[in-house]
Amino acid sequence: MTLVCAVKAQSAQQTATLRAGTPVTLIFLDDLSSANAADRANVTLVLSGNLTSGGSILVKGGTKVFAKISTVARAKATDRLGALTLELQPLHVGGQTIPLRARPNGGGSEVHYERPYDLKFPTSVFRTGDDVKIPRGTYLTVYAAQDAQFPASD
Repeated sequence: MTLVCAVKAQSAQQTATLRAGTPVTLIFLDDLSSANAADRANVTLVLSGNLTSGGSILVKGGTKVFAKISTVARAKATDRLGALTLELQPLHVGGQTIPLRARPNGGGSEVHYERPYDLKFPTSVFRTGDDVKIPRGTYLTVYAAQDAQFPASD
């Protein structure tokens, strides 16, 4: 009986690890546009699916993730492109704080969107750029910035 309790206690202490560089796919919950976005406004996204490791669910799909708009450029002037920069906030779950980054192999937590300028001759001389438009439901893949340990679950 002592052996059974010791094995259960040992398995209860096992952990699963979310590795740095693990892709984290998010979904925008609302439409976002550089035409009307406000600096420092919050943006809400959700995990598109479960984050797993070794068969354990570490973070459930639908968990909210937040970003802040750090810069906005509106396409009002001739030759000016619309742009948005989002500062990813850490993912908070199960007592863990998991920083997120924009690229798999390092870099910061800023994600930059810029609307390409389309030349439409001959009116392009007087044409303003286009604003960035991110429709609700758009996917964004970011990455875990560091390892995080979770209790293993079945």
